[in-house]
Amino acid sequence: MAVLTKSFFLAGLISTAVAWSPVRVGPTPGAQPSPSDSAERARALHVLNRLTFGPRPGDMDRV
Repeated sequence: MAVLTKSFFLAGLISTAVAWSPVRVGPTPGAQPSPSDSAERARALHVLNRLTFGPRPGDMDRV
């Protein structure tokens, strides 16, 4: 009975390790610009194109 319990414990331990392994592997948070940042820049460019004759140098940074 102890062998059966030990094998169930090991199977559970291995399956938990396999399930959590993809969680730790991934890109670093600061490696690429966030999609929300590029989406905000696209929205600002859209507004500048609609309200003016296009952005002047430095307008994107101010908006």
